[in-house]
Amino acid sequence: MASTVSTVPTAAEALQTAADEGDDKTMALLLADPDADPAAYCNQAVRVAAERGHDAVVVLLLADPRVDPSVWNCVTLCRAVASGHDAVVVLLLADPRIHPACAANTPMRWAASNGHDKVVALLLADPRVDPADCSNEAVREAVWCGHDKVVALLLADPRVDPSADSNEAVQLAAEMGHANILARLLADPRVDPADGGNAAVRSAARCGYDTAVALLLTDSRVRKALLTMAPLRPRCLPSPARTRLKTAIADEARWRRRRALALVREQRRAARDHALHGPWRGPPQATAPAAGRQRVR
Repeated sequence: MASTVSTVPTAAEALQTAADEGDDKTMALLLADPDADPAAYCNQAVRVAAERGHDAVVVLLLADPRVDPSVWNCVTLCRAVASGHDAVVVLLLADPRIHPACAANTPMRWAASNGHDKVVALLLADPRVDPADCSNEAVREAVWCGHDKVVALLLADPRVDPSADSNEAVQLAAEMGHANILARLLADPRVDPADGGNAAVRSAARCGYDTAVALLLTDSRVRKALLTMAPLRPRCLPSPARTRLKTAIADEARWRRRRALALVREQRRAARDHALHGPWRGPPQATAPAAGRQRVR
């Protein structure tokens, strides 16, 4: 006699399906069923609902005392943050069992790297969050991925230091050719674009980002370090960015030679005048007319 396999889902399976599909009405019914455990599979239901952005289902699950959204080092919040579901993030931040700085401020770093500016703003408003954790990794990840709005939010926070790790942020912006972010970093007085032997402008030229090279060459610190930086690696095909940088290096060398020659000429002229007329005493002082009675004609 052949055995038959039941295709009717159990209460636990139906609950997981409702969480995955965002069916809040079915979820409300299943939570009243004693056979349906919302904490099954290490609280998979709330983790899945948060990752999918089903805020109505998350509200129902958080209200159930059997559910623990803080399992696995608050992975529920991390998944909601990574997916950019700001409504779910608001719900989770209001839960006292959730710590937004879990796992070395992983939620902040994931929100920054994925470019979710609304979520970043929510996390920055929480005093428990440190956006400078892990050597300011959040701002460096945002710069690397080209998220201009997130970079602006992080730079406005006094805890964030864009010059961390030897000014890696400006070097990443140059290497990836993110001109808007590069201009924003150059306007920050804490950033030194010439750090690392002018690594930023060398990276931009190597990768062929002409706009980034032009922006960096407007900074006096970059121009001063042109003649002392390491030479560019040879490439088969020239690019406008490499040509611009080589031209700037030649112009800087030419300007410095002219300046040195002008200084030598000035020193020689001063020495000759000293030999002929003695030390310079300044311009002659005008003498006031002697006081007295004027002659009447």
